[in-house]
Amino acid sequence: MPHSSQSPSTAQPTPLAAMSNSIVVALIANLSMVMLHELGHFLVAYSLGLNPQLHHNFVYIDPHNVADAQLLWIAAAGPLGSLLVGGACLSAERQIRQKRPGTLLLLWMGLHGVLLFLGYLFIAPFFREGDTGKVFALLGLPEWLIILLSVGSVGVLTRLFIQLSARFSPYGNLGLLAGSRANLLILWPVMANVLAGLLHLPVSHPVSLLSPLCMPLAFMAMYRPFKRSAAAASVREPTVPLTPLSGWAIGLLLIVIGLFRWLNYPVHP
Repeated sequence: MPHSSQSPSTAQPTPLAAMSNSIVVALIANLSMVMLHELGHFLVAYSLGLNPQLHHNFVYIDPHNVADAQLLWIAAAGPLGSLLVGGACLSAERQIRQKRPGTLLLLWMGLHGVLLFLGYLFIAPFFREGDTGKVFALLGLPEWLIILLSVGSVGVLTRLFIQLSARFSPYGNLGLLAGSRANLLILWPVMANVLAGLLHLPVSHPVSLLSPLCMPLAFMAMYRPFKRSAAAASVREPTVPLTPLSGWAIGLLLIVIGLFRWLNYPVHP
């Protein structure tokens, strides 16, 4: 039965286990992609023999030992690495026909990777200490071009996320109204990720908090398009229920949080 024909009295409440699994998978993706982003910086710096220190949301390098050309490649490695990993995850999720909760994890990782890349383009004119701010400064790009890239990144990100919102269509429990399904798959995971921003503290620079604080503005671009399409029955009925409570997902989240916090210490001044 299409979602649009259901009445509120016949709709099933969102199972707590489904909500928990949806949130857990999104948290794993968020924290994992942040660490992989920093790993990109670290690997390039390490390959240049600069003895970098890897932390949860930054890489420390002695600034006295870095040439401008090296700094450019190190700064670019994070956003470009995020884009490559995110693109690979989105491609893998698309190619896997038998959807499972694990493919939902790939979808969220892909979304986070794209957001990290385009998000850094957006903040480049405002935060010159960010990755793309450093790259553009070292390349000597004119201010008008940096602003144009920033504005363009917002349009690309919004359009892309609206298109990718349909990727959530296989997931979710039967019997949920469109609004409940959109809340299950997008709203509650995004809100939980905002709270997860506390795991970033302390930070070496305030720019590190931009990702968890600005993330909802980007991801919520998917909310209304998915809700409308589900209500219009243009999105097929879900085939991947997010129940029962997933032990592997909870275990993986605990490992990821432990690693994320362990990388936080010691924070180099």
